Amino acid sequence: MAIQIQAIGLNTRKYAFSSITESMRTFFPLSTNREESCAELHNRGTYFSVEVAVGTPEAGKAQQSFELVADTGSSAVIVTSCVCVQKGLCHSDDKCYTGTDNSKTFSVPENSVDSYGNSTPTIVAMTFGSGTVNSVVASDVVKVGGAQVVMDEGLLLMVDRTQLKVPGPFEGILGLGIEEAKTEPVGNEIEWRPKVPDTKLFLKEAGIDRFSLCFNDAGNAGALRLDLPSIPDPLPAIGTFHWGLGLTGVSVGSESGTSLFCNPNSMKQGQSTPCAMIPDSGTTLLMGPKDQIEALFGSLCDDWDRCSQAHSTDLNNLTKSHAFQTLLYNCNDWMSEDNGINEVPSIFLTVGGNGVSKVIELTAWAYITETVEPEYKRTVKHLFGVIPVVVDVPTKTNRTVCTPSFGVQEYDTIQNGPVWIMGTPLFYQFTVGYDLSGPNISFSQGSCSACNDTSVNFLSKRSELVTGGLHRSRALRRTSGIPRTPDIDTSLPL
Repeated sequence: MAIQIQAIGLNTRKYAFSSITESMRTFFPLSTNREESCAELHNRGTYFSVEVAVGTPEAGKAQQSFELVADTGSSAVIVTSCVCVQKGLCHSDDKCYTGTDNSKTFSVPENSVDSYGNSTPTIVAMTFGSGTVNSVVASDVVKVGGAQVVMDEGLLLMVDRTQLKVPGPFEGILGLGIEEAKTEPVGNEIEWRPKVPDTKLFLKEAGIDRFSLCFNDAGNAGALRLDLPSIPDPLPAIGTFHWGLGLTGVSVGSESGTSLFCNPNSMKQGQSTPCAMIPDSGTTLLMGPKDQIEALFGSLCDDWDRCSQAHSTDLNNLTKSHAFQTLLYNCNDWMSEDNGINEVPSIFLTVGGNGVSKVIELTAWAYITETVEPEYKRTVKHLFGVIPVVVDVPTKTNRTVCTPSFGVQEYDTIQNGPVWIMGTPLFYQFTVGYDLSGPNISFSQGSCSACNDTSVNFLSKRSELVTGGLHRSRALRRTSGIPRTPDIDTSLPL
């Protein structure tokens, strides 16, 4: 791979790398007195992106900026290289980065030698839930909001994404994850190691300890806030490889409801928590074990009058879990402005770590979405006028369907039991704060204000899901596109 990259013309500059790094840090010193800053998060359907500026423009050149996935489940800064697009290894519409002759602070260290004795750049292969990408390790200035830093051998330029199953343009990832532990003992002999060697974190390089994210719907921007003075009501994070919290109870309908699973009394010997959760802004769904999801859907059906009645009559041939999903899918038949998603119960999660816990509420508005799909009419046609065949014929009309934002992910750990990946619904419901110095995580409700707008408010409890003087139900969130799945090595501890 290194020989191939050299051959396709990754025009690296020839100079002493250490000297360019020192001069870059002179031009762009790390500020320890920055004020809080904000970068808008843009709704891309199944993920949120943030504008990231890369490089220092040469005279007469424009600043190169990219919309990168804001991902607390990843740790690297990855930007699409124009080499990738030119060679047909990335999508032809990808906005891409060119360092040579465009950024005066760009460099690619040549740390290895090929079989012909030629110096070659370092290639890193990273596997995500959607596939693998190959990137060249480079250095340049990266700026997000009011934070700017030299990513010294910490900028990954994507040169091949042919294995990445992401349709359409993709510009890269801004990793906001934690620094992975080099080793994590399990038992007396086994050591786990991170799958990405020496990934540099933008947050750590920029000296940012605290930040928060919240998402908005209906065309409103969310917000990534950096250099926060504090986060409210912090909960001790327990993850070693991920931002993680203990999950010690899941109930439906009320905070005091019976816990369905993840009870502390179910812990096995050696466990410190019955379950765990990872708040991951780069994942579209709430992902957990199949049996727990089925139990959750069944309890939601029991606690939702419409579902429990339908299950005892029209849908009595289905499990309660399937009845719940069927009713949601056919939401177009019963949902109206006055009779909306607010009738579906909330989910309550008890989360925390090291003896500190908090109950948080996920409303149906957060975990259920709607989409529009074409309607079909089933009819019988005769093949060549002789053989009857049942076919679905488009009716040229559309209908609204609703789905719970859940997916199956089997991630079982020795110390923390089954691990849930809590994706974008969590960030619609809460402003999620992160503190690397703890490390700590927080969940606060209120308004998810865009950087320059304080009027938007989509963070609500179930009791507040009716709005305005007419008491109409809040409209559901609409989604489109293929859900992003998490970048999780399930063989590692939390």
